[in-house]
Amino acid sequence: MSKSNDDTPPTSQSDNIPIKEVVKRVGVTASSIVRWVKKDAFPKLYTLGGRTFFSAAEVDTWIAEKRKTVGLMAHPHFRKMMVMAMMTTINVNKTQ
Repeated sequence: MSKSNDDTPPTSQSDNIPIKEVVKRVGVTASSIVRWVKKDAFPKLYTLGGRTFFSAAEVDTWIAEKRKTVGLMAHPHFRKMMVMAMMTTINVNKTQ
């Protein structure tokens, strides 16, 4: 058996993500996520070892579908980036 020079333990890619991560990915509040789950408008959550998780793959698929049907401008992160870009352009033009 060969020994590796790298002492870092192997990492496993888990598909389980907590609601805090879902909130970051989707860009809405946790209460909105919970409301959508109750209305069957968002991927279901599940419990492992007393903790609640979502499937990262299901959440990412949901986001991709929403982008297709609603459009990229509806995504909160995109809107925020566009506003920041516009503000930067306005500030640059004011200083010239």
